[in-house]
Amino acid sequence: MLRLLIVLVFCILGCQAACNTCNTNGVSCISETEFQFCSSASEPIGSLYTCPTGYYCTESTPICSSVASSAGCAGCNKCSTDNRFACTGRNSFALCLGSSTPSTSIGGSCGTDYVCNVENSNICGSPTTYAVSCSGSNM
Repeated sequence: MLRLLIVLVFCILGCQAACNTCNTNGVSCISETEFQFCSSASEPIGSLYTCPTGYYCTESTPICSSVASSAGCAGCNKCSTDNRFACTGRNSFALCLGSSTPSTSIGGSCGTDYVCNVENSNICGSPTTYAVSCSGSNM
């Protein structure tokens, strides 16, 4: 019983993948549900693949899991704490307009040298100052 508990804790706490980082399973989670395979130099390359509906990208095997707590690269389509906007991609955002759900029709893009970050009051900023909140393609 104790072994099972330890395995479950490890999978829940230790299986969350970092965005755009090649994991032990040879893939890089690009968003909660998207991934790319990695080169021998541990760089994400090639086509973007999507997990089936209801499945999440993980850093372990299997690549896609139905366990929501194992999802990596969270942050896309989640409104800022003041419900002003949500990042929908590395360089894109949607307005939340005071709601906790981002608009599907009102949004925009950051300049090519800027990234979206939900903690940035200006929405877009330099990647040297702000981390990317959502690394996936527009969702």
